[in-house]
Amino acid sequence: MSIINPTLPNDGETVDAQDVNGPFNAILGLLNGNLDDTNIKPGSLPWSVMANFTNSIPASAMTDSGNLELFRQHSNISFIATGLVWSALTGLDAGMTLGKYYSNNGNLLSITAISSRTFTASKDTYVSIAQNGSIAYSEVANGAAQPALPSNSNWLAKVVTGASTVSSVTDMRQTVPITTKNIAPNSVTFDKTTGIWWEELGRTTLGSASNTISVTGLANRKFLKVIFNISSASNTRGLLRFNNISSSAYSWSSLSQVPTADSGTSATGIDLYNSDTTSLRIGEIYIFNQSTLEKVATMTNVNPGASGAGTTVGFRIVAGKWANTTNAINRIDIVTASNTFAIGSEVIVLGHD
Repeated sequence: MSIINPTLPNDGETVDAQDVNGPFNAILGLLNGNLDDTNIKPGSLPWSVMANFTNSIPASAMTDSGNLELFRQHSNISFIATGLVWSALTGLDAGMTLGKYYSNNGNLLSITAISSRTFTASKDTYVSIAQNGSIAYSEVANGAAQPALPSNSNWLAKVVTGASTVSSVTDMRQTVPITTKNIAPNSVTFDKTTGIWWEELGRTTLGSASNTISVTGLANRKFLKVIFNISSASNTRGLLRFNNISSSAYSWSSLSQVPTADSGTSATGIDLYNSDTTSLRIGEIYIFNQSTLEKVATMTNVNPGASGAGTTVGFRIVAGKWANTTNAINRIDIVTASNTFAIGSEVIVLGHD
């Protein structure tokens, strides 16, 4: 509404009711719902008049584009802004500091301190906070698996008690807005992270003794890295193969700690280590995996040898290749011709472009 200029009577004029009611009605018409930026001086109203809280605007009064509370709610962002730290006191008692909590419904909550709480003896108690600010306690036996997080909540701490005291307190607070909780499974794909890190393409861990450890269905990556740990109850000798090919398509050369050199051509696999062993073997293999070129690999592996610090640690460095120029590697096998690999032996394959 525009600025009004009511006509007022002058001295010496005859005044009737309309001369008084007219200006008053014009003013009342402006005040009763028609004030706007044409008749309010900028900066003339303090925040205490304009908002229901000092120096703030209610989120409900803001549009979506400027409503941070609504954004936090839609983004399911919840975290501990300050405080809410648990610590042991005396006996079975522990306490929590005051703090502020951004709940996943968009609110910033002020949480009062807990001066002392007595925990159940001989329990692992997981403490969580719900979106309304209430504190919950989930008890399990000492050493038992962590319980499920209550719905719309955040962990605060794990309080471990013995028979008569709090033995430890583990801080479990999420103090940053974005974690794996806010990232949907499979939403970060390899094509979005090229050049940043290695991607796990697959792994196999033996649940029973076997003479083969296979990792299959590998995605096509230019570079492959294989991490392995192998143990056995009896003598074994590991061979590396690709795409389940066991024909004479491999060659290799090696050097070990003795030092001794060894090599093989037209072989049915690449020797990972140069003697039968019952020891644990750990190692890494790097492979250049371009389909039109022979697949060249470098390998290192270590075995601890006999027990004790007075014995020599064994190692082997191997350079090998798969003489194939038509296929990319989509499967990796570590096999032994005699005896078996033990339960827990594992092969992990990573990829990188």
